[in-house]
Parts: sequence; C-alpha cells; structure tokens
Amino acid sequence: MEIMSAILLDERKYQLLLEKTLPVVIRTKGEYRRLLKGAAQLMEKPEEDISEEEGRLLEMLGVLIEGYEGRIYPLPKTEPHKMFSYLLEEKGIKPSDLWSTLPKSRVSWARAVRPRLTRTVYRL
Repeated sequence: MEIMSAILLDERKYQLLLEKTLPVVIRTKGEYRRLLKGAAQLMEKPEEDISEEEGRLLEMLGVLIEGYEGRIYPLPKTEPHKMFSYLLEEKGIKPSDLWSTLPKSRVSWARAVRPRLTRTVYRL
C-alpha cells in the first residue's frame, strides 16, 4: 500500500501546498493558530474531494498540532474511567445523553472502576 501511495503523490502539487502552508514544529501560539487554521480549511472539504497531497498535508498538520497540544496542554495522568467521567461533567453531558450513540451497558462499563486487563484477556 505504501508503494501505491508514493506513486499517487504529485510532488509538484505537494510542494505548492507546503509553500502555502509552511508547516513547522510549533513553538508559538501564532504558529499554532496558523497551522490550526490551515488544517481547518482542509477539513472543510468533503472527504472524497481531498487529494492525496492534501490528505498527506492534513496528516502532517495533525501530528504537529497534536505534538504542540501535548506539550502545552498535557492531560493529567489518571485512570481512564475517571477521565471519562470528568470529561462528561466538564461538557455538561449526562451518561444518558450517550445512549443514542452507545449502548447503556458500554457507558456504564466506561464509567466503572475496572481492574487492568492483561494481554491474555485482550486476546480472548
């Protein structure tokens, strides 16, 4: 699959996108906002209209933005069920609001205290 992607990539089109966007390792809020805006513009397009070159650029912008956010706004180290409950509370979402998307049992399971699962359990 990687060979096929490399063949489909038009280097000239990609170079023009890079020159327009100027992706860099993000060090300032200004760079962050600029690259976030560039990513948002690409995401406004319907998925089927995004070219291979635009998709690659969007993927790179995502990595750069995620890296910056991880450094500047690190998530606290906590247990997943506690983070899930916290995020629901922060957004003002009740567990019942998720039932149209997830089965009630899954929402309850995600909020419950669970022991760590071993690799053996994951394989089952």
